[in-house]
Amino acid sequence: MCTNNFGKYMFSFLIGGLAGAAVAILYAPEEGAKTRENIKKFSKQKKEDIIKKREEIVDNIKNLSGKLAEYAQSLVSDGKEMLSSQKEKLKNLIEETKNEIKKEKEKLQEVEQENLA
Repeated sequence: MCTNNFGKYMFSFLIGGLAGAAVAILYAPEEGAKTRENIKKFSKQKKEDIIKKREEIVDNIKNLSGKLAEYAQSLVSDGKEMLSSQKEKLKNLIEETKNEIKKEKEKLQEVEQENLA
């Protein structure tokens, strides 16, 4: 038939393709229209499954985002409370230090007055 190797390979490929197609037609479980209908149903079901999964994932993301926002708000609130508490402690410490300094100044003045007298 064909004299070159490429021609032989192409002829073999063509014959193999035809044989495969013939076997597929002979062993097909249903006729073409029914098979196409089944493929449509399968595709539609998979599309619906994907849409449902997508919606579930979006809902999960929204829930996680909400939880994250609540946690962040809680951290901010806790931080404000902690800051307020630390601010109050610092304010008390400053007041105590002022009183101690005042007492020490009074002692110093007493010592100076005793030395002057």
